[in-house]
Amino acid sequence: MCWETHRIIDMIDSREADQVTQWLRKRPQIQIVTRDGSLSYAKAIREALPLAIQINDRFHLIHNLTKAGKNYLLAKLPATIKITEDKCTQENHTTQQIPKTKPISDPSERKRENKEQTISMVKKEHFNGKSLSRIARETGLTRNTVRKYVRIEERYTHGSKGVDQGSILDRSEEKILLMRSAGKTGRAIYESLREEGYTGSESSVRRYLRRWKNAERSASPKCRKIQRKDLISMLYKTKKTIESKDRDLIEQFIQTQPWIENLFYVVEEFKGILAQKNVAGLNAWMEKANQLKITEIQSFIRGIERDRQAVDLAIGTDYSNGLAEGLINKVKVEKRIMYGRGSTELLRQKLLIKYIM
Repeated sequence: MCWETHRIIDMIDSREADQVTQWLRKRPQIQIVTRDGSLSYAKAIREALPLAIQINDRFHLIHNLTKAGKNYLLAKLPATIKITEDKCTQENHTTQQIPKTKPISDPSERKRENKEQTISMVKKEHFNGKSLSRIARETGLTRNTVRKYVRIEERYTHGSKGVDQGSILDRSEEKILLMRSAGKTGRAIYESLREEGYTGSESSVRRYLRRWKNAERSASPKCRKIQRKDLISMLYKTKKTIESKDRDLIEQFIQTQPWIENLFYVVEEFKGILAQKNVAGLNAWMEKANQLKITEIQSFIRGIERDRQAVDLAIGTDYSNGLAEGLINKVKVEKRIMYGRGSTELLRQKLLIKYIM
């Protein structure tokens, strides 16, 4: 891509350094070359055009830095982060001790309401003059049930409401809880109980375990969740442009995790150095970023040190790969259209005709 004409000059069918070197040697008039941080490209340009100025691309610098930050967050954080409502701290994923309070299952509220509606309807029909037998035939209830409903004077309440019926598994409760805390599966617990004479079904054991799980869940402090991907997106955007509905919660979480806040700070500071063309501030930034002791960031800094002159020029000049990156998607579309039906040379000729003419 030519910086002055904004047009494609040529397309090489290889990424190998030897091919790039041969192509460049045929064009000694080239004075400035922008590239990514590839050492192979740097070597090829240096061998073919020793007097040419090499400039690292700003986009790739930011891309590599944010990628390093992303990889660090992926390694340090779970995909979903739970945060308690009363204190914004990351939960440890360990089982907490929950008071052993047995849950009592009340009759279904919906079932009770349906029963009351049926009783009300039966009493209304009987008040309007219908006999018990006729009401029984129309509703499908037995005559004795209709008589009982008619005689109810106050609001219906089932006799078993609020009464814990108990379970055959209650006598093995201590063993079940011990096996559950040891990480045993429902199947393993069921087999162990059968050896001791349990005659019930495996599904009953699973329902019993589910009752305890639900009780522990309700006793645990209420948590809100944020996604790791939302934190990662903040490497690429400013806090004001984050669209997550939990933005305030994310910011609150970051304030309690200094290592995340420091990571975001060095990324934003590096973007500022590029925007302000502050070449002199790069050394101070590198020293500050190194102090974080983040392996991924330190690897990025070593890449800058190996290619320091090209990086300084990327910060201090206006040259970049932006022109080529702007056409890269169009080129890829053409490539996919021709995939399996044309050669690389045909693709090259097509692109040169299309973007030069």
